[in-house]
Amino acid sequence: MLRGSPSSEYQLHQSSLYLAGPEPQSHLDLPDLTPPKKRQKHSNGSQQAPGVQSSKNAKRRRAKLEMMPDLNLDVLFHILGFLRPADLLSLARTSKPFRQLLMRRSSAFIWRSARAQIEGFPDCPPDLSEPAYANLAFDPHCYDCGKVVLTIVWVFRVRYCARCGRRNTISVGLADRLGVCLPNISSDTFPDSDNIRLSLFFTPLLHRPDYTALKDVLAGMSDSEKEAYRQERSELTSAIIKHARLCDVWQASAARARRDELENLRSSRKDAIVAWLTVQPEFQPEIDYFGLGRVINHAIIREPKPMTERTWIRVRDVLRGHLHSLRMLRLEETVYTHRRKVLVQAYSRYLQHPAPRGAACGILPHVATVASFPEIDEIIKLPADVTVDAAMFNATFIKLPELAAEWQRSVESQLAKLCATPDGGSSSKGTSARQQLKLATSVFFLNPWQGCMVYPDVLAHECFIKLVPKPRRSSLEHPIYSVMNGVPWRLKGASGESVVKVANDAAAAIVLACGLDPRHATIDDMERLDARLACELCSRSGPRRAQKVMTWKAANCHAAQIHSREKTKWCLVNGKRDRETIKALEADALESKHHMSSGGYCCELCQPSVGDSMPWRPMRSHLMDIHDVPSRDAKKGINCYLDPNHAASIPDSVTLTVTNGES
Repeated sequence: MLRGSPSSEYQLHQSSLYLAGPEPQSHLDLPDLTPPKKRQKHSNGSQQAPGVQSSKNAKRRRAKLEMMPDLNLDVLFHILGFLRPADLLSLARTSKPFRQLLMRRSSAFIWRSARAQIEGFPDCPPDLSEPAYANLAFDPHCYDCGKVVLTIVWVFRVRYCARCGRRNTISVGLADRLGVCLPNISSDTFPDSDNIRLSLFFTPLLHRPDYTALKDVLAGMSDSEKEAYRQERSELTSAIIKHARLCDVWQASAARARRDELENLRSSRKDAIVAWLTVQPEFQPEIDYFGLGRVINHAIIREPKPMTERTWIRVRDVLRGHLHSLRMLRLEETVYTHRRKVLVQAYSRYLQHPAPRGAACGILPHVATVASFPEIDEIIKLPADVTVDAAMFNATFIKLPELAAEWQRSVESQLAKLCATPDGGSSSKGTSARQQLKLATSVFFLNPWQGCMVYPDVLAHECFIKLVPKPRRSSLEHPIYSVMNGVPWRLKGASGESVVKVANDAAAAIVLACGLDPRHATIDDMERLDARLACELCSRSGPRRAQKVMTWKAANCHAAQIHSREKTKWCLVNGKRDRETIKALEADALESKHHMSSGGYCCELCQPSVGDSMPWRPMRSHLMDIHDVPSRDAKKGINCYLDPNHAASIPDSVTLTVTNGES
């Protein structure tokens, strides 16, 4: 048996691969190896005679290997003489007749003939049978676990993966006399970073099954028998080591020849493809711009496969797609990048002026989104000989309010699909996307549960236009991202997951605690109510109760970040004195928070757009350079305002101490 359990695998080098039984005197004495033919039962109940075959079955069986044992044995052995050892191993595993034929000792000449076709392959050692030797050299599976491995331990006559090799080896001391009776290997044959055997000193390792078997054999011998057996084993070990060295040399030579063969295939494939590319005039601009090295830097060119006619069809299609991508990158870097810079400047000037009268869009899209509008993209991708200036974009900006309104409806629809109504369904039937987003239960968080954003401010958050990580320098997105400082607005990130998420159940519990109906309460209702809620899970009981009190937005953040895996209970704070105390504490905390924060300000004099938030120092420079506002006159809350999506816009929770009996 060539494959199977670990115990049966180890028996390979014990010369047990040949079937037991008397040896046949000649090839004619071999039994009939074909299985008995059965009558075929048809759907009408009749049976077909063994010698009669339907035309359909005859056609199907004509190419079956199972008919080969029926051939004349001389013809069959002549055919098998052209196979290599690996082919014989595969053939022996196809059917029982072939196994019975190839595993007999009288069939050893077939294996020797196959082995002779391998240049430089050492002869079969006396301690292995021909099939076991072929299995060791050419079957790429671990003898213990069956994984595909390349490591052959010739002195142990086994093939092990690193894990099985460590498990099946043993380190013995120099005083152990059995060590000289068995071959050994170095401890770095099967490396393990956690194993003490990886040291600078040579630690010989023995094959554990051989060591255990040798101890068992010697246990029942007398001293004189032990000494004679040790001498015999030492001679066998010397022969095994000598043969293993020959096998190591052959294996290294075969690996080197294989590497050279693969390298020659890659080289000839590359030369053929380069010769084809150089005579294609349509690709010459890309070759001149990027260089031939960049053009041929593709995995399909590095494949070590010969170039056949069928392969050429596939290679041409792949290369044309690759070169089309390079053409788009070349045009982006040489033509479109300058036009995008002109668009960025023109759009920046457009945002600096008040919105046109009657504009239906409250938040304008980012410039990367504007560039993706068909009307703008058509201008950017005009032929290279056409001069594109700001006037061409300004003429298109007349339609921008309509385009922006259509864009806003699209993104609102995408965000509304994320929101579920408190009853567990999607947005209520007959409810528009904007009405769904205005509900107090439509609260959005960044992954993982950071921030707290509500409509319409959530539309302007930069998470929808930033890429994490940034595009690779060799990608088409890199020059676009570098100029636009963003990508067109998208709900899903590079991983395919939404960049924001919602927690409707927690938001509904907060609305219920405020005495409102989650199905109808809006964000404006919650802002007008201006309620303060205490988290019962975080409050301490006793004579002087300490309550953690917060606004409804801060309560959503608290529930998402602290109690995301449990249901939060809320208590509405109603006392007038308590509310005044809470608001005073919140004002002090918020002022300190604003003072410590350096980012998240939007210009009051520009039209709001996606990603327009900036830190305080760049905001002061923006006010001075664009709006002629001196630095000393730049005031928070007058010329600019804190970004509603910034964490500093939401007051932190405050601790309110209440004595029992106080109102």
